[in-house]
Order: sequence, then structure tokens, then C-alpha cells
Amino acid sequence: MKATVHNWLRHLHNWLRHLHNWLRPAHKWLGHFWGKLLELGLAYGATVILCTGLLYLVNILWILYLETPVGQRFLADHIVYVGVIENLQRQNFLILTLRVALIVIAVCLVLGAAGRVLLVMRYIYDPQGFFGHLIFWGIPSAVLTSFAIHRTLKLGWAVSFSLGLLPTLLLFNYCFRFTLGLVPEISTVFGSIVSLTKKVLERFTTVEPETNGSSKPRHKVDYSVAHYGPERRSELRHKVDFSIIYYGPEGNAIDESMAFQVSNRGFCLWQPKDVVTGDTIKFELRVENALILGEAQIKWAINPSIADENKALPSRAGCHIISMYKKYESVLRSYLNRHFAQEKKRDVVD
Repeated sequence: MKATVHNWLRHLHNWLRHLHNWLRPAHKWLGHFWGKLLELGLAYGATVILCTGLLYLVNILWILYLETPVGQRFLADHIVYVGVIENLQRQNFLILTLRVALIVIAVCLVLGAAGRVLLVMRYIYDPQGFFGHLIFWGIPSAVLTSFAIHRTLKLGWAVSFSLGLLPTLLLFNYCFRFTLGLVPEISTVFGSIVSLTKKVLERFTTVEPETNGSSKPRHKVDYSVAHYGPERRSELRHKVDFSIIYYGPEGNAIDESMAFQVSNRGFCLWQPKDVVTGDTIKFELRVENALILGEAQIKWAINPSIADENKALPSRAGCHIISMYKKYESVLRSYLNRHFAQEKKRDVVD
């Protein structure tokens, strides 16, 4: 009876621990979401106040302009333009600005999410500075928002572009940063699907011998090395240290560290900051004169310091590379092969 209760409690504890591991990323994602939403909401409110005040100021200047001889001449020569401006003056500027800013946010969020999923943001937005963001993203976003304003509010093209330009330039960066850490890149999705599929296959196909000599597939989880199931393979790790810069799961925090015990498919981080098991980081690994870019998933062993004890370590100990261009794989593999050949040569000489 005691053994049955003990086994039941042990299974319950394991189930609760797995449930906690599943819910922790969701809780972290929700916290990140509310923080970004608050930031975007404050930017939206500030933009509405600024643009509304600017519209009222322009309206006052327009009224004063019409009192001048030049304004009277413009009034007589450009009846159509004056009619458009008078129609705009009849609008409630606050309501108009609220609607325009909402359209801007919707368009920029869709554009940012699409760019994030398709990896465009990583290579065209993330490395750019202020002017790069303005040229490659700000102006195209303004064109798209003017089209959306034209279709939604039934305004002319010139008026739509004029109304949407300033709110777009003020809000597009906040919208793009909103998608960072909330919308996964397509490589991360495929990597997670492949990893999950392999875990499921391992869990249901692990063979354990019975006492009578036969064997059968059964569920088996080995916690002797890591908390995440039986190890699939061991990879040759090299005693090399590389300088590494990595972006944490929030996407906006940059940490510098050292990568050691490097293999073709993984590495360990020296004193990692703000990352836990299951997090995905974007890294820049400096190998000789080359800069290797990619994504890796944190898969710590119980004690990450075991990486110092043996070069042949499980691939789950440390960071497992899940996304990297072929040219970067070739650079890393070539360097490690040369390093391994030099190690063997030194061992023979010794």
C-alpha cells in the first residue's frame, strides 16, 4: 500500500513539474505581451495628442492665411482644393486622429509580424539605425497606411498620405518592436516542430529490456543527465572559446559572453544571463574573422559545469543550434575540423 501511494505521489510530482515547465513560457509570454502593449498604448496616446494639437494649429494658420491677399487669391483660383480642406475642417480632429492612429497601428503590426515571420526583420530591420529604419520601413509603411486610410475613411490620396505620414513615422518602430519576442520566426517554428516530433518519437519508441530477456517499447524518461528525457546522441565538443553576443528571449537585451565546448550543432555559454531552459536566443558567434549568425535553444543539463569534464557531451547540455545558414555551417564546420586536426597532430607529437 505504501509503495502504491509513493509511486502515485511521485507520478503526480512529475506531472506537476512538467505542467509548470509547459506553463512557464506562456506566463513569460503574457508578461512580455502586457509590457509591450502598455508601451504601444502610451505611444498611441502621445501620438494622438500631438497630431490633434498639430491639426488645430494648422487650422488656425489656414484661417489666418485666408485673410491675407494671397489667401484670397488662392481661394479664387483653387476652388477644388479649398473644398477638400473645408470638408476636412468639418471633422472632429480628435476623433479623426484616433481613427487614423488606429489604422496606422493595425497596418504596421501586420507588416511587422509578416516581416518577423519571414525573417526579413532580422536582416533588414534589426541591423539598421535610425535612418535605415526611416528609409527602408518608415516611408513604405506610410504609403501602405495612406492606402488603408483612403479605403477606410474615403479620403483623397493626398489627404490620406498627409494625415498618415506623421503618425506612421511616430508609431512604426513601436509596432515593429511589439512583434519582437511575441511573433516567432518561421525558422523557430519549424525547429520547434522538428524538436517536438523527435521528442514524441523518442518517448514512444524507447526500448527497455524486461527481466525475461524480451524487450518492448514503453515510456521511459531518464533524469540522470537532463530534465528533458533520454539523450539522443553525443557530439564531439572542442576545447575552444569564442566571443559571443546574444539576444535574449525579450529580443531587446544584448548580452556578451564566451561560448565554449563548441560542436557543429551546439555550444555552452559562460555565465549566461536572463535565460532559462527552453528559451530561444539569437546569437552572433565570432570565429576568426567571420561572424556566424543563428538561433539556439537553451537546453541545460542539471549541472552545466559538466561541460568542463569531457569533450564528448550530450547535445542537450548547453545551447542547441536550431537555425543557421548553410554558409555559416560551412564556416563553423571548417574551423572545427582544422582545430580537431591540429589537436590530433599535437597529441601524436606528444
